[in-house]
Amino acid sequence: MAKLYKFLPVRIFLILFLVFLIFFYAKKTTASNNLYIKDGDSFIWDKKEIRLWGIDAPELFQICQDENNKNYECGFKAKDFLISIIDIKNMKCIEKNKLKSKRESRMVAKCFVGKKDIAEIMVLNGWAIDYKFFSKGAYSKAQMQARKNKKGIWAGSFISPYKWRKQKK
Repeated sequence: MAKLYKFLPVRIFLILFLVFLIFFYAKKTTASNNLYIKDGDSFIWDKKEIRLWGIDAPELFQICQDENNKNYECGFKAKDFLISIIDIKNMKCIEKNKLKSKRESRMVAKCFVGKKDIAEIMVLNGWAIDYKFFSKGAYSKAQMQARKNKKGIWAGSFISPYKWRKQKK
């Protein structure tokens, strides 16, 4: 029993720190009252959860390595990049299909700012990969270009977001 109490202050500190991080990033990423960016490939817009079709971005707390083999928070970088390219005044989303499970129901959509495909911009800049299982290679040219130019996650090394999620389960 004494062992449990020995680590209690550390646990309390970690919980408070995580709550602070969540609050800080939630405030930082609220582009308007109607939009909340969750990570590099999903957001909530007018109370609808939307996942960008055809791409897979690093998970929020995923760590990658840069060109110098140093760790960095690629999930937060992907999220920040998505924030920088979204303009809700000029954004539209076209539903592709719905994911439904006991836990969630969210729209999977192709979203555009003006005529520019947001998912393609994410892939071209190296902050998401072509999710070939769903896209059937729709963003493979953009991915090859990002990889060739060592953009975003392609500048160093990373685990594909799908594999990273699987390891964390």
